[in-house]
Amino acid sequence: MKFTRLLILILLPLVGCSSLKTSVPDIVPKSTPDFHQYQLEKLTSFDIVSKLSAKADKERISGNMYWQQTESELNLSIKNMLGITMMSLVQTEGESVLTLRDKTYSDWNASKLLYQLTGIVVPVELLKSWIKGQVTDNVSDINYNQDGSVSSFTDPLSDWTVNYSAYQMSHGLLLPKQIELTSDKTRIKLRIDKWQLTQR
Repeated sequence: MKFTRLLILILLPLVGCSSLKTSVPDIVPKSTPDFHQYQLEKLTSFDIVSKLSAKADKERISGNMYWQQTESELNLSIKNMLGITMMSLVQTEGESVLTLRDKTYSDWNASKLLYQLTGIVVPVELLKSWIKGQVTDNVSDINYNQDGSVSSFTDPLSDWTVNYSAYQMSHGLLLPKQIELTSDKTRIKLRIDKWQLTQR
């Protein structure tokens, strides 16, 4: 009898400690903006298929956009409804090569190259983060959805405002489905139909 009581006294604190440990919540809940941004930061290689519409003054580009991104390279192509490639861009470290109307042009700055040849400003370097819903340094007026994803923000340095009107669950991640970028004279709309996360 005494042995039984002694055993209970020894085990009781252990049971209490065990139940206490299981009741402690995670430090960062999965629905917080910090956790969502952490997930997006780790996402470095992916392919996107989307509809693109870009307008600036009298210039306009629209079609199906294919975006392939890794840590060191970006491959972007825009095709018309017949599947014919209208423009392609390859950006590597230190060089950007754009093919338009069967002619090839190169420059170290992809955004500058696109503007010179199409008349439309596209913030390529920033878009590599924004397209997956990740905010960049110096943005302001950030608004979040209840699930922790970003709904809108402004980049005062580049004069762009970015709005995310819809998200989709893909590969266990909340990723953008509809994005709109606006600046003083330019509006870019993306409707992403497919995300493919890759390991390269």
